[in-house]
Amino acid sequence: MIAKVIMANDLLTGDVIFLSRDSCSWTQYLHDAWVGESEQLIEQMLTTAGNSHLVIDALAIDVEQEQGELQPKTFREQLRSQGPSVRPDLGKQALLHAA
Repeated sequence: MIAKVIMANDLLTGDVIFLSRDSCSWTQYLHDAWVGESEQLIEQMLTTAGNSHLVIDALAIDVEQEQGELQPKTFREQLRSQGPSVRPDLGKQALLHAA
């Protein structure tokens, strides 16, 4: 089974964001992302992302459930989704660890 989410960069902040489950907005958190499990749905998700004027570089990335949490399959996308790696005590990665 394929599972993909749409990842992009916010044009105003540069943050990595994901197309959310409501398919109308974007979220900073992977666990709130819309997961597509068919080629047709993934194409629809990419079209929706392409119509957004809030993002750049939208692409579908492979994800998997790991210990009950959604995780990108590749190390590159894992690193990208966590935010800047130079200060894990700041930004959204710090908020995720605090929760």
